[in-house]
Amino acid sequence: MQQLVLKEARSLAFAACMVLVWIGVDWGLNLVTEFPDELSLAKELNHNNRLAQLLVLFIAGIAIGLGLLVREQDEGTMTFLDALPVRREQVFVVKVGLAWGLLCLLPLNWLGQHILFHWLSRDSLTPGFHWDLLLTGFWLNCVMALVFLAMGLAVSFLRRLAYVALGLWACLLLVVRISRLAEATRLNPFTITKAVYDGQAWLVPWEHLTVQLLVGALCLLLALRSFQGMGDRASRLAAALARHRRTLAIAGIGFGLVVVLGFGSIIVSTRQERGERAQTADAGPLERTTRVTKARHDFTYRKVESGLAEEVIKQSEAVRDQLEQFLGVTVTTRVAVDMTGSLERHAGRAYWKKLRMNLTGGPRDQAVFAHELTHVLLDQAARGRLDDSFNSTRFFHEGLATFVEFHWFPLPEGGDMAAAYRHAAVARSCHAVRFEELVDDARLSRRLDHNLVYPLGAVFVDALVRRHGTNAPGRVAAAFGRPDAPKRLAKMELWTDTLQACGYNLADVVADFYALLDQAVVRERQFLADLPRLQGAVELAGDHVVIRAVRKGAATAAPLVCRVRQRDDSNPQLDLKFHASGQDEFHVPRNLLSERSFWYQLGVKLPSVNQVIYEPWVEARLSR
Repeated sequence: MQQLVLKEARSLAFAACMVLVWIGVDWGLNLVTEFPDELSLAKELNHNNRLAQLLVLFIAGIAIGLGLLVREQDEGTMTFLDALPVRREQVFVVKVGLAWGLLCLLPLNWLGQHILFHWLSRDSLTPGFHWDLLLTGFWLNCVMALVFLAMGLAVSFLRRLAYVALGLWACLLLVVRISRLAEATRLNPFTITKAVYDGQAWLVPWEHLTVQLLVGALCLLLALRSFQGMGDRASRLAAALARHRRTLAIAGIGFGLVVVLGFGSIIVSTRQERGERAQTADAGPLERTTRVTKARHDFTYRKVESGLAEEVIKQSEAVRDQLEQFLGVTVTTRVAVDMTGSLERHAGRAYWKKLRMNLTGGPRDQAVFAHELTHVLLDQAARGRLDDSFNSTRFFHEGLATFVEFHWFPLPEGGDMAAAYRHAAVARSCHAVRFEELVDDARLSRRLDHNLVYPLGAVFVDALVRRHGTNAPGRVAAAFGRPDAPKRLAKMELWTDTLQACGYNLADVVADFYALLDQAVVRERQFLADLPRLQGAVELAGDHVVIRAVRKGAATAAPLVCRVRQRDDSNPQLDLKFHASGQDEFHVPRNLLSERSFWYQLGVKLPSVNQVIYEPWVEARLSR
C-alpha cells in the first residue's frame, strides 16, 4: 500500500508544480500590486475574492480530475495495478485522497494569506483574529475542491467529449441563473462561499452545500464505477468514436446543444427584461417615469410628481453654477438625477456622477439637491481621491454638503447653521468630541452617533472659510486630488499634509474650530440645560428584549428613538432603529440579537434640531 501511495504521489508531480506555481503567482500579485498592511479581513473575505477563489479551485479540480484516472489506461499501467494485491477501489481512494489533499493546498494558502494580512492590517479597532470566519471559509473551499475534483473524474472517461459535457453544464448554470428560481440556484456551486453574516457568525448555506455534496457524491460514484468495470470499455468506446466519422456528428450535436441552450438563455433573459419593461409601461401613474434632459443634467422622475420635479429642474442650472463657483471647479460631464423616490432611509444619496433623492415638495427639495450635488462636484474637484481615504474625509464630505445646504438653502425648524451649531454644542459639551475622532470615522462611529459628522463637519468648514476665505474648501479638495500627493496617509497626517499643500496650517483651523464650538456652548447654555440626558435599563421579556429609557435632568415630552447593533464596530448602515412603544420602552425581537451581547444607543428628537441627538453607545449583555 505504501508503494501505491508513493507511485500515485509521483504521478501527481506535474499537478503539484501547477498548484505551487499558482500559489507563487498569487503571493507575487498580492505583494506587488497591493499594500499587505491595508488588506483587512473585510476586504479579503468579500464576495469577489471568494468567487475568484472558487474559479481557481474549479479550474484546478477539473484539470487534475480529467487525467487522474484515465492516465492509467493511457500509460498502460492498468494491467500492472490489477496484478498488485490491491483492489481498484483502494487505488481509487488513494488517487482521490492525494489529489484532494493537493487541491487543499490552495485554500490553505489563502488561509495563511488572510492570517498574515489581517495581522499586518490590524489596529485598535479590529481586535481578535476572527478564527471562526477564517476557518469557515477554509473548510468550505476544501469541500468545493472535492466537488470540482469529482466532476472532473466523472467526465474524464468521455475523453474529448468531456469538454462538451462541461459546456452543457455551464449552459445549465446559465439557465438556472436566468430562471431566478430560489430552488434552482442551489445547483450553482459558485454561490457556496458567498459570505452572509448574522452578527459575527458566518451563516453557512447548508441547503446549497447539501445539494453540492450530493452532486459530488454522485460524480464520485460514477467515476468509481467507471474505474472499476466500465473504464476499459469506456476507453475503448471513446477510441472507437475518435476513429469513426460519427465522432464529428456527436461533437456537432453537443456543440449545437451548447449553442442552442446559450442562445435560448439569452432569449429568455431578453423576454424577461421586456416583460419587466412592459409591466412598467402598464403600471399605474404612480409608477410611470419621465426623463428630461437639460444642459448638464439628466432628470428622471415619476409623472405624478412632475410638478415637484419641475421646481428642482427649474433651479438646477443656477444651483450648479453657484456650487461650481464656490468650489472653483468646472465639471463638463453630465450628472444623472434620479428623483423617483426610491430611497427609504435617506433624503438623498450621491455617487460618482449620479445622485438620487426623494421629492417632498417646497424648498426642502432644493436643499437636498444642493447637498447631494455638492458631493458629486466635490468628488470631481478631488479627482475621486477623497473616497480613497473616506474614513479620514467623511466629515469633510458631509460637512461641506451640510454647510452649503444650511448656508444657502436654510429651512425653518432645524434646517440652518444655527441648528448645526446647536447640535455641535451638544457634542462638545456632553460628549467631549475631539477633532482626532472626526478624522477617524470608524472610531467616531464606534463611540457616538456616526451622523455627528454633519453638524461638526459644517462647523469645521465654517472655521475654514472664516480663516481662509470662501475659496478655501475648493482649494482643499484640489489639494486632495493633486497628482504628487503622498500615498497611504491617513487621519491627522493626511489633513496636515493636505492643508500644508494649500498654504494653510491645520493647527490654526482646528483652534478656530474649537473656538466656534466653545462659543456655541455658551450661546446654547439654556438649550443644553433643558436637554434631557438618557440612560437605559435592559431586561428579557419572553421572545423580546426590552430597553427602558430613563430621562435624567429636564423633563420633556419629545419622542425617543433607539438604535441597536450587534457589535460596537458594526457597519452603521446595518443599525436597527426602533421607536418607543409607550412609557419610553423599546421592544427588540430576541431573534435579531444572535450574540451574547449587543449595543444600543438612545436618542431624542427635538424640533429645533434636524437630527436625532443620541447618547453614546452602551453595551448590554444577555444571559444564555
